[in-house]
Amino acid sequence: MKGRVLEYLLTIPKGKVVTYGQIAAHLGNRKLARAVGNALHTNPDPDRYPCYKVVNTQGKLATNFAFGGIEGQKQRLEADGIQVKNGKVDLAKYQWNAPRIYLASATLDGKSGHEVGRSLLSQLYAAYVGGELPQILTEPMGKPYFASSNWHFSISHTKKQAFCVLADVPVGIDAEQMDRDIRLEVAPKILSDDELAQFEAATDKRRALLTFWVLKEAHSKLTGQGMKWHPTHTNFSLADSRVTEIDGCLVAIMH
Repeated sequence: MKGRVLEYLLTIPKGKVVTYGQIAAHLGNRKLARAVGNALHTNPDPDRYPCYKVVNTQGKLATNFAFGGIEGQKQRLEADGIQVKNGKVDLAKYQWNAPRIYLASATLDGKSGHEVGRSLLSQLYAAYVGGELPQILTEPMGKPYFASSNWHFSISHTKKQAFCVLADVPVGIDAEQMDRDIRLEVAPKILSDDELAQFEAATDKRRALLTFWVLKEAHSKLTGQGMKWHPTHTNFSLADSRVTEIDGCLVAIMH
């Protein structure tokens, strides 16, 4: 659990705070707020993991903040442009309401990508929403959605792995094996002029093309527009932080 708490801290934008309860809810159980506090109190690297951005439900700073006490937390918050008055921050102004996005992956182990992806979706829904998976319908362009739930999902699979993301906002995911066969000559057909310039300047052109591809696929799943529109009508960057490497795959998640 501690690792997930620390990873969550990295997502909080500068100038924003969250509460212990918010992090606990992200973990799937609001009753874990005290455990979140304990995890933050033993933060192994406060310069990397900004635990000073966490306050209680009233916006109050931690009187026992482990890295300089309440005054140390106050100074770090003010350095981020967050005003502190009487040991509190104004949550109406500074609280970050992050979307809830949950990711799961698994190897196929002889099963189909559809089967493993659907199993991951069922597990995520049971863990973070509760209950059985709602009926799944399909939009005219092929985007699947829940018939009776405000939650959203997206599934992608390679020949070896399946990935599933569940969120309380529209979401799209795509994954590609980094060792898959790829034809570099298709780059001019699927990249915009700006993307093509980045591709041509890249040292690792295979990774560059795969990066653009997962971004385009994830965006097409997010919007439900399909890939017919996307190949040359986007302007993504090779430095896009929404692309990460997981178990030998490049994975893009958009919301």
